[in-house]
Order: sequence, then structure tokens, then C-alpha cells
Amino acid sequence: MVASLSQKELSSVVRIGQLAQECISEEHFGAIINQEMLKLFSSRSAVFMEFEQGGPGLEFGSTSSFGIDQMHSDRYSSHFHRMDPCFQEFEAQYGQGILPIVSTFQVVDSRQAYENSSYYQDFLIPTRVHQSVIFGLGSSKQLNGLIGLHRDKNQRAYNEKDHLIIQLITPYLSTAIMYRNKQRTLQKQNALFELILQSSNVSAYLLLNENYTCVGSGGAIDKVSPGGFDCAHDVLGVSIIQLLPLHTVTTIRDAVNAFTNTECSGSSIQIATIGNDLRASMVRGEQGELTILLSFLKSDLRLVTAELMRAYQLTAREVELVSLLELGLSNPQIAQIMSISRKTVENHLTHVYAKTGTHNRVSLLRQLSG
Repeated sequence: MVASLSQKELSSVVRIGQLAQECISEEHFGAIINQEMLKLFSSRSAVFMEFEQGGPGLEFGSTSSFGIDQMHSDRYSSHFHRMDPCFQEFEAQYGQGILPIVSTFQVVDSRQAYENSSYYQDFLIPTRVHQSVIFGLGSSKQLNGLIGLHRDKNQRAYNEKDHLIIQLITPYLSTAIMYRNKQRTLQKQNALFELILQSSNVSAYLLLNENYTCVGSGGAIDKVSPGGFDCAHDVLGVSIIQLLPLHTVTTIRDAVNAFTNTECSGSSIQIATIGNDLRASMVRGEQGELTILLSFLKSDLRLVTAELMRAYQLTAREVELVSLLELGLSNPQIAQIMSISRKTVENHLTHVYAKTGTHNRVSLLRQLSG
């Protein structure tokens, strides 16, 4: 028999879904959702966990709890989750490409053996938790978070109806937490760009997607576009057609087309000179996505010329290296962008110094400047 939901329960599901969208950026997102979930599922406590992305296995990140001491939540994420029969089953199912919903008495063979286990005696009794239901947020390929709801010994077991409500609410919460994860990733990227900007010869930058729309920016944007776009926020979502002169846009597009047409060579990055004070860096990501970084160089620079680099017979890889040197990037930053080791960067530099008769970055860039 399929469980049926009341109008009140369906309304609560929709309300939580709307709330999740409204408070995506809230610092206390987990606490807000936990409180609502406790009401809907008649639970005594709840835990919301976000996972570290890119780590080995299911690595817990931040944890927020409601109705249960934070110390107990931290103990669970650091140690006791490995003893939890619910989490063991959750991990097994997720390893098979399933986004699971697992409740305690769905996986426990013997209630007596469960209550006599060290997990129950050492961890659950101090927390006053008797049973749980846990479910993942994200997708079968990328797990972004996990919610655990708890009931005490006097409450009924989580059942088919609870699982049905979870199935309805998971898409709302998954969308919210995936967007939160993207926001955090973008914040980290922007912080990295700002750090590079401060230590480089760049006065401003625009980060574009393959549609030439600005998705990130930094520095003195008012100098990039005197026509009214005077802060980083204003340019987000704006096409470069509205930001830059038409001849500059045409040159950028030509450089991007040249890069995409020679993709078969295996290059994942190419840097082109656009005018006297602008560089376009085209980067092809692991999934094939194209990102364009427009770097506006400080006006007092003497620019490296392509003619002199050809005259010194620099290879394509050495030209790429020199272009990054000109932006003021360090060896570790260059290694990361070019996907090579720091030692290989040093080897390239040694060869370039030998070809140009120079001994350091300053003399090299002066030698190659027109």
C-alpha cells in the first residue's frame, strides 16, 4: 500500500522548498533548514552536513546541528559515523550510484543487538537519540551534503511515509545546496584572481564565458570601460560588446577562434596580445568549457613583442611562459596554469635565459620589449 500525504504535509514540503531557495546565501542555512525539518518530521534533533568537494570519499566539511550538542555532531563526523549502521548502508548504496534514504530499523537486523552495540551505548545514549533517518543532497555523481533526523525511544520508527516526504523534498534542497557549493567555488576563484592581481602587472581583469559574457571581474574596472560601468558588480552578466570598443571585441573573437580551431594540438591555454595593454588568455577546462581571462596591463609597462620572441626562436611553450611572466605571476602560479611542475617551469626559464642572453626576469622582459 502506497503511503498518502495530507494537504498540510504537502504544503510544508513546498514551504521548505521555497525557504531553501530564499536563504541559499545565508550563513545559517543549515540551522534554518534543520528547524523546519524537525517540525515536518516530528523529530527531536537534526544535523546538516556539507561535504568537502574533491576529497577522497565522503569527507565531511561544515556541520550544523539543532536539538543536539555541537560537540556530539563533531564526534559523529570525526569518528562515530563509521559505526553507524545507517551511514554504512548509505555509503554502500551511494557507491553504487544511488542517492540513498536510509533509516535505522530498515537496516538493523536485531533491535537488541543494535541497542547493545558500542555505537548505541557510547554515542547514542549520551545524545538521547534512539533512531535516525539520513539522506543525501546533490546527485548520484556528486554528493554535496547530508541531513540526519533523529527520534527518541518513545517515538515511532521512520517509515514509508517519511521516506516519501524525503523523496519530495530532496530535489528542492539538492538544488539549493548545489548552488551554495557553486557560490563558494566562485568566491575561492575570485579570491585567487584578486591575489594574482595584487602581485602582478595587471590593473584590472574581466572573466568571460564562451558567450563573451562577463562572469567575474576585479581591479579598476572603471578604467576598462569609461562608459558608466564603474564597479565590479555592474559588469556581471554584461556582454563585452557593451564594455569594449568594437575593434577590440573583433580582435578578441579572432584570437578565441584561432585557439578553438587549433584545439587538436592538445593545448589547454593560449595567450594573445590584444592592442598595447590587453592580454586575452583562453583556457579550456577538463569538461571542454571555454573561459576567457582579459587582463588589462598597467600603462607604464613596456610590452613584450611577438616579433622579438620569434627572433630569439622561442618555442610555443616558452612564449606561453614569457606571457605569464609578463603578467607578473610567480613560478608556482605559472606551474598551475600551464599544468606542469615547478621544476619544469625553472627548466623552461633556463632555456629562455640562454636563448636571450639574460639572467633574470627583469632583464628578460626588457630584452623582449619593443
